[in-house]
Amino acid sequence: MPSPGAATTIGRLLVDIHGQSEHLSLLDNRSHLVFLDSYAHTRDMRNDFSIKVIELRKIERELEELSKMNRIGIRREEFLRFQLDEIAQAKLRDGEEEELEGERNILASTEKLKTFSYEVYRALYEDDTTHRQTPALDRLNEAVQALKKLVALDPNLAQQLKFLEETTYGITETARDIRAYSDRLHYDPNRLEEIESRLEMLRSLKRKYGQTIADILAYRVKAEEDLEKVCHYAERRTGLDKARNALKEELGLMASRLSQKRFQAAKKLMADVEQELSDLNMSQVQFGVSINQQPDGEGIPFHDGKSYAFSEDGADTVEFMAATNPGEPIKPLARIASTGKSPVSP
Repeated sequence: MPSPGAATTIGRLLVDIHGQSEHLSLLDNRSHLVFLDSYAHTRDMRNDFSIKVIELRKIERELEELSKMNRIGIRREEFLRFQLDEIAQAKLRDGEEEELEGERNILASTEKLKTFSYEVYRALYEDDTTHRQTPALDRLNEAVQALKKLVALDPNLAQQLKFLEETTYGITETARDIRAYSDRLHYDPNRLEEIESRLEMLRSLKRKYGQTIADILAYRVKAEEDLEKVCHYAERRTGLDKARNALKEELGLMASRLSQKRFQAAKKLMADVEQELSDLNMSQVQFGVSINQQPDGEGIPFHDGKSYAFSEDGADTVEFMAATNPGEPIKPLARIASTGKSPVSP
């Protein structure tokens, strides 16, 4: 039940509105809501509402931070996509740089390689009889023929003959391989230019993303993970929006119930004060309680379908009103006190 002392407190305040009493706090309209909630025993409802408002403010701060991050994230997403596209277009392969450098060295040294391979081939298998030096294979064949004569007389040297024959065959194959290698050598300036261009591109990527191709490929994996996180903004935003809207709906119901309780208590308080004033022979003094809500499209929804501004105390603005003399319009209590007017004491 509402406290009967509340009406007495207000009634006696109206008797001597300028008095230096413990009730002067009622002249501050910021205390009126607290006073009314105390009278109506709705402080617990107000505290529960306040806790929910704190939860809502936290979500709204998260949404604000997310919006800031999103503005940064958009630029970050564009940058990550640029990097990933650049790496993807390069079609990198681990070990490619070493292969390209090897091919470049061969192309750049084609003439030298042809000269050196020909010298090797000539030393092993030169069939030009005009050359002054005897090729190694000719000398080996001579040695094989001589060793065969020895084996015919002493079979104990058969193993040595077999080794020499195999060596002769191996050198013959080696000479042919070197000849084929030399024939394949071809100076291709276009291919050399392609390789140089490719190596320069790899060096450029290494300056940006890592010291090796393996480092660049690892950077790509990390960039893909970062991009995925950045792109989850919409999902996180949707979740927070749902939580905020749900809290606002809940706060709207809580505020509506709180307002209803306050309106009921205000009627009872006005009747109690009227009775107290009558007991004090102050029936000419009128007392009222003004409870209002401020429409706000960004506020919390009420049962009437409209949205209202709110604070941690609810959606209501509470102010005590009074008219201390007959014929005067009812005014806020604080304004009456500031005019210096007071009712006639009994």
